[in-house]
Amino acid sequence: MPRCTPGTAAAGKDSTPGPVYWVVRVADRRARFEALCGRLRPDLYRFAFWLARDRAIAEDVLQETLLRAWRSLDALDDDAAGKPWLPATVRREFARLFER
Repeated sequence: MPRCTPGTAAAGKDSTPGPVYWVVRVADRRARFEALCGRLRPDLYRFAFWLARDRAIAEDVLQETLLRAWRSLDALDDDAAGKPWLPATVRREFARLFER
């Protein structure tokens, strides 16, 4: 009788990808995120600091921006579109901070 492991249906047929698939997918996603945000992070921080004129607020805005970028990474089809998308996200996160 086949064992029921994560990613394997009780009948022995694969209904969802196995755990190795998810590990690889997360690793690919993380590498893509690092490639996109890693090189732009200093510029994003400088822009957030320019907007806020305060180090703590700039760091908070940047953190919220990177979190939003992580959550929306799958919706970004072209990594080249990330360069204008991320600064716009910094600006929107800064505005969101003060609209409350």
